[in-house]
Amino acid sequence: MARSRDGTTAPQFDRPPRSAASCSCPQYALHLDFASVMHETSAEAIVICGYLSDSRFHDVVDAALTAGCKVLSVPRSVAVAGVEPTLVWRSNQPLVELTTPTLRGGQMIVKRALDLIGSILGLIVATPIMLLVALLVKLDSPGAVFFRQNRVGRGGRLFKIFKFRTMVSDAEQHREELLQHSIYSDRRLFKIVRDPRVTRFGAWLRRTSLDELPQLFNVLKGGVSLVGPRPPLPSEVALYEAHHYARFDVKPGITGPWQVNGRNAITDFEQIVGLETAYIRNWSLTRDLLILLQTVPVVLRMRGAH
Repeated sequence: MARSRDGTTAPQFDRPPRSAASCSCPQYALHLDFASVMHETSAEAIVICGYLSDSRFHDVVDAALTAGCKVLSVPRSVAVAGVEPTLVWRSNQPLVELTTPTLRGGQMIVKRALDLIGSILGLIVATPIMLLVALLVKLDSPGAVFFRQNRVGRGGRLFKIFKFRTMVSDAEQHREELLQHSIYSDRRLFKIVRDPRVTRFGAWLRRTSLDELPQLFNVLKGGVSLVGPRPPLPSEVALYEAHHYARFDVKPGITGPWQVNGRNAITDFEQIVGLETAYIRNWSLTRDLLILLQTVPVVLRMRGAH
């Protein structure tokens, strides 16, 4: 059952345990729209204590977390992407609390310190390289040196990525017509092998990942982290399901678990979300440092880059 924001008891779903037979809380049929019931009752928390099919369980958890409700469930063997399970005790009963993973205050301070130190050192070392790359980009093809594009960051806020331009200046105008050639069947991801919009020098920049160097300025400003989830386009986010939004609980990163675990070789979007939510759930300074170290050989081998 659930506790509503006005202090009243909200609905219990599906088949309750026998001990709940005397409960005075209203009962709702399974076929009713769960999201509507959540809205009508202004519930703050739900307890899933009866039988639910796996698909129905996913729907209920997604709707409740999206509505900002606390979710408690009797233990069950079903994986729900994008949530963190924690064993808790309520009324002397063991329950599993499902929450979206995020970083705590102290962890965020440590992570920000790493970002500041890493970006400052990176810019000191990379500035001569960036000046040379900027000159070569300008000589290679007409257009701006830098490429700017709106992406979705922490909390769903838009920010501009800042990279060296690797494509012709009107590349974005041709994106829709090239979607059918993407290596991904899922429209929430997009990448083309031998993209016709990529310039000669741009192809080399992409293979070496040197086009990402200007992102260090975004890290210094605080919009991006050295390590984090891949920052998606607004058009990709429009196709997201509720559990995918866990990616926005932290800042996006220049590198991350997706890049060091296969990069573009991973074509299953749910697998990418699983890698990123596991990273958020199990974050530590050591883990970030390890991903940064793993990124070096990935970049040097040009593995998974297009």
